[in-house]
Amino acid sequence: MEIIIIPCHLGHPSFQVIKFLFPSLFKNLNMHNIHCEMCELAKHKCLPFPMSNKINISPFHLVHTYVWGSSKVPNISGAKWFITFIDS
Repeated sequence: MEIIIIPCHLGHPSFQVIKFLFPSLFKNLNMHNIHCEMCELAKHKCLPFPMSNKINISPFHLVHTYVWGSSKVPNISGAKWFITFIDS
């Protein structure tokens, strides 16, 4: 029995790989003019949270959140926003 695992995370193969797999998609296109906006935005750095003297005493007592969006390109489920919750 063969098990196939399909990753469900954001990302894609390089454009060189996509061009090799689907050459017809890249006819008459200059590879240097193609870029992925999501990949560029994902590499951006965020400022760190300010120092805090608050101490968490139980799970979910102190939660940091970050909302990112709106994206021009929706994800696989159609969402254009991304939110993270970090329990410190």
